[in-house]
Amino acid sequence: MVIGIFVAIKDEADIIARKLGLTIHIDQNIFHTYMNHTHTIIMMTGGINKDYSDEQNMPIGRPGKVTAGIISTLLLNTYHPDILINAGTAAGVESKGIAVGDVVLGDFVTNHDIDIPLEGYREYGLRKIPVSNNECMPLIEGKYIHGTISSSESFTTSENQWDNLKQNNVSVIDMEAAGVMQTVEILQYKKPVIILKSITGLIDEQKMADDSVASDYITNFALAMNNLSNFLYTIIHGFINK
Repeated sequence: MVIGIFVAIKDEADIIARKLGLTIHIDQNIFHTYMNHTHTIIMMTGGINKDYSDEQNMPIGRPGKVTAGIISTLLLNTYHPDILINAGTAAGVESKGIAVGDVVLGDFVTNHDIDIPLEGYREYGLRKIPVSNNECMPLIEGKYIHGTISSSESFTTSENQWDNLKQNNVSVIDMEAAGVMQTVEILQYKKPVIILKSITGLIDEQKMADDSVASDYITNFALAMNNLSNFLYTIIHGFINK
């Protein structure tokens, strides 16, 4: 069994790699590939952009749906995994009873930032893509929450986007899952897919454009990633040893 994992940014991937015993085998600015010695686990992330730096003067990653689609395509076409996992951090919708540090398993993925007012295209933008993980469910152990995950290219939401979130009964917002699932659709990948998000902060209608979402991400990143990497370790070893 080959397990393929897409992670949005290197900061997240490095934490997961340490937990899973992976090392960087291909280290490029364009993207990074991590593997274990048996090549049963392949993890890819979108690399870094040295033209921009964070508050620690370190080069930043490449989050977002476009990167997610490109790297997921490379992962599927190069390594042909038997299971595809997208793992990362996200914000939870407070009214859904989600807490910081929770791990959420996506059952559907959608978008809330696509608005094309043409017949058929609006429905296309808001469609809910089912995540085909029924085959894996008996092997997934640990505490998690089921929910619909919606992606956009922003930490914040507009009033119209919040209406889209409510229409689709969304529990979690992120920046990559829809890019991964669009890749799965287009490439007709028929094997199991798992979308896992660990919560760094909460949003509601009063915090649609609040900078606290970003500060919560920084504050709670270590907690969320610890919970996510522990969860991944448990389920991946379940898959390998089944």
